[in-house]
Amino acid sequence: FWYFVGSNNGDKVKMSTVTTRGLSTDIRTNTETIIDLIGDAVGNIFYVNTSGSDSNNGLTWATAFRTLVYAISQCVSGNGDMILMAPGTYDETVNGANGVIIAIDNLSIRGVGEGVEITNSNTQNNGRVFNVTSDNVTFTNIGIEKGEETSTGAIIINYDGCDAPFIINCHIHIEAADTTGIKLTGGTQYAFIGGLGNAESRIHGHTEETKVGIGLDFDDCSQCTTELLHLENLVTGAVFRADGDNNLILPQTAIVRCTTGVSLESGAMDNALIAVVADCATEFSDLSGNATNDRTESITSVRQNLEHVPKFTGDIWFVSNAHGLDTNSGRSPIEAFATIGNALNNAAEGDAITIEAGDYYETGLDLNLIGLELWGEIGATIYNTTGTGLTVSARNCWFEKL
Repeated sequence: FWYFVGSNNGDKVKMSTVTTRGLSTDIRTNTETIIDLIGDAVGNIFYVNTSGSDSNNGLTWATAFRTLVYAISQCVSGNGDMILMAPGTYDETVNGANGVIIAIDNLSIRGVGEGVEITNSNTQNNGRVFNVTSDNVTFTNIGIEKGEETSTGAIIINYDGCDAPFIINCHIHIEAADTTGIKLTGGTQYAFIGGLGNAESRIHGHTEETKVGIGLDFDDCSQCTTELLHLENLVTGAVFRADGDNNLILPQTAIVRCTTGVSLESGAMDNALIAVVADCATEFSDLSGNATNDRTESITSVRQNLEHVPKFTGDIWFVSNAHGLDTNSGRSPIEAFATIGNALNNAAEGDAITIEAGDYYETGLDLNLIGLELWGEIGATIYNTTGTGLTVSARNCWFEKL
């Protein structure tokens, strides 16, 4: 999280409102609250830990819940609630066709640190691990494994009729021969599956010798995008079905060591397939029956798909108060700036700023993040040294903890 801290006596700060309209918000020193900014303002934050208990209130790490399933049950649709999971392995098995049902809009489920793993051994044929039927549901920095190998037709994450589902920096492991990693169906649109920063998402099967499952199933969906995604050791990396139209696989998607890299079924139309496909017995299987699926997509179409993707399209700027200098170029970790303010002065809309852990004492900083992404390592703290408050302008911006 980003913590905005008052300068005079270490007071924390309170923010009135952050909106998607991009209105500037004045932050004044106040001892009441600490503000966690990730994109827009969030609702409740619930904590999950392997040492927790579902009889707790889940509102702090000390009183964390034990299971993700219970944490989801405490969230309110449309509230912008967030669930933070500590490192550990969580058995979140819910038997039955739908598995863990998520019907809560604007929900974010995030792993904190490395090694957040969810296992599931639902033995129901055609069963799901997660069945998502709501909008703006995000999984970040989590590993998910469908552990049992006997059921057929299983799906690890099924998005059914969803707007803007995001899967960011996640790892999905398929064990069973007839299992799909992620399925986009029911008119789902604007999905983003992949990575941000220096990380990527992965969907992979059992081993190179024993390829299993389908990585991505574009069933009934449109304007869904992948980038910084690695698909490996699968029977089929990605399949586009009759109603899987106008989707985009960008070049930093790698589909390797699969039996079939990309399969276009009858009726699939207007998909852009610019992935790197290698070491597959069949790289592309085109049974679509039309010539609208393109491996050299136009820039206009690419931009149309990217409108809904929380990902920078420009330069990355680096900041480090430990070894940076504002006379540096700011374009690499060893050439990092010393201050966030200097990075903001150099950045243009569409750029990203990545900030090393540390305390940043910024004089009179106007944190203008319109059109930018701000990535920070754990422990990055911004102090305003003027004592006059801090103005944050936030529109089309993305806050991410690395």
